[in-house]
Amino acid sequence: MLVNLNILPGLPKVGGGFGDFPKLPEASPLGTPMMETAMPAAVDPSEGDNAESHFAAILQEAIAAVSRQDERADQVALAAATGKEVDPHVMMIESAKAETLLHLTSSITTKAAQGYQTLMNMQI
Repeated sequence: MLVNLNILPGLPKVGGGFGDFPKLPEASPLGTPMMETAMPAAVDPSEGDNAESHFAAILQEAIAAVSRQDERADQVALAAATGKEVDPHVMMIESAKAETLLHLTSSITTKAAQGYQTLMNMQI
């Protein structure tokens, strides 16, 4: 079956791009950026002992990012509950981001524990 991509709504035109779609706001209604990229820079493998502390810093920053997103979702929900004008789409997006990050953190923790248990069960 042949489909003319120029007549389907939501798909890019032949020239490319998504000109019909509205732009997402750069900041949430509370004035904080919607996306943060605050990951530490890559570590040089030749640094040795510093690699462990760098790994710990990456883990701490990742957990802090999950916490910040959860707080941001709580702030948007609280603003909506207290009668402030909040876009329901933004509220649902912030809530979904917080939920997704929490599930990802839980999955990573489970996989790390399983990996550790597998290593401990290996016979030497």
